[in-house]
Amino acid sequence: MVQHRVTAPRSAGYAVIGSNALHLKERHQWRSFSGVQAWICGLSALSGFLFGYDLCVMVVALPLIQQDFALSATSAQSIVSTLMLGAVIGSLVGGVVADWVGRKPANLITAALFLSGSLFMTFAGSLQTMLVGRFVAGLAVGSSGPCVSTYVAEIAQPKTRGALVTISEVMVCFGCLVSVVVSSSLQGSKDDWRKMLGMTLFPPIVQLVGMPFLPESPRWLISKYRTKEASAVLKRLLYSEEASQEIIRAHLDIGTFHESFIHAMSELVTDGLTRKRVLFCVTIAFCHILTAANAMLYYSSYILDGLQMENAHQVSSLSKEIWVGIAKLAGVCSAVAVVDRVGRRHLLIIGTSLMLICHFIFAVCFWTLSSTHSETVQTIGEWNLYVFIFAWNLSWAPLMWVVCSEILPDEFRSIGMGLTFGTFWLGSALVNQTLLSVFHAFGTGNAFLLYSALTATSLGFVYFKVPETTGLTFEQIAMLFNEQTANAPLVNAV
Repeated sequence: MVQHRVTAPRSAGYAVIGSNALHLKERHQWRSFSGVQAWICGLSALSGFLFGYDLCVMVVALPLIQQDFALSATSAQSIVSTLMLGAVIGSLVGGVVADWVGRKPANLITAALFLSGSLFMTFAGSLQTMLVGRFVAGLAVGSSGPCVSTYVAEIAQPKTRGALVTISEVMVCFGCLVSVVVSSSLQGSKDDWRKMLGMTLFPPIVQLVGMPFLPESPRWLISKYRTKEASAVLKRLLYSEEASQEIIRAHLDIGTFHESFIHAMSELVTDGLTRKRVLFCVTIAFCHILTAANAMLYYSSYILDGLQMENAHQVSSLSKEIWVGIAKLAGVCSAVAVVDRVGRRHLLIIGTSLMLICHFIFAVCFWTLSSTHSETVQTIGEWNLYVFIFAWNLSWAPLMWVVCSEILPDEFRSIGMGLTFGTFWLGSALVNQTLLSVFHAFGTGNAFLLYSALTATSLGFVYFKVPETTGLTFEQIAMLFNEQTANAPLVNAV
């Protein structure tokens, strides 16, 4: 699954402002983690939680909805893919809305979208109403990335910014796990899917009640020349008024922000190196899509059912789905623990290799089960799914956004991340819409062999093209691509 970061110096806040490298974190002392920061991070983390819950709840709820509404496989797939389509649009417009109306109002809009989508889905009486709810929820899921991460990045002190973004990623996985645990406690009724989806009504209500009392981003206020309000916010984050005034003076240099936005767009057309780096990140997103990882998560109950696990698709046997959630959370926590020591590229290679092996094992399992019944093969297939989910969350789920945010040039990072988000969500929607159809058309075993080949393509790109960016400054990363232009291999940076 899909993690969200805004690490551009121009939007990340106080350490670097435009071309003025004011190392304020070294010159001024920030307050220790304050109450306002705790509230901002806590309320923002609810968006990550909702993100994960909405993504994963359909693992269990979809078979029940399909039974209740008597849906075909194609209609069931549309419930999954509609959220992805909404997320494509939300990811592309979320950052624009946050720049236009402000960070806090944009997050309130996102919370309202989460609540509206939950209401439509919970009380849906038809497939059409369910699709409307899923689309609105998708808008919220997509926009939560740029809106929430930008707000947290601009309000957090520099030394804790990375940790706070990581907390958001972990909350996505935690939301996924909770969705399965909640579902496992609901048994016996075909309408239980309404209770599962209804749980998403409460977090956005908390956000809508709590967020109006939070401050606006000081960086956004300064960009609108609302310096008095910005000073009041900064004094709550810094020990001295002198420091807040210096930050405001530095930030006033971004008065040409809108002109620089236009310049960044023109660079995409005219500057070959910028275009190369943006296309590189879009390709990384495409490689993530080729692994079919998101679809594997959504349709894990169908995969277990195909392995002929007894009652695998029934709510009464959801312990297996709980293990899926545990594997997801364990993977991302492991990535957080080792990524700065092992490195981004190495983790991507390890995770993609494991995913490739798992796809092939699935193919062998389904080929074997098509001709004979074997409990051993069924058990291997079940645990293979858990390993696949773990490997995905060890590598692609958290690291695609990290690598892209580091590779994109400063002046194009927010726009480039929007394009990367949009590419990923659109591709994921297509894969989710076609996965069951591919299973039926080619046979499940042959389909997994196809996904093995596609994952091998992704592995090849990572191995030969993705540089190691751990510990490098943005300038050093830019030099890697300058070297590539001069025919120097990127992997020499490892």
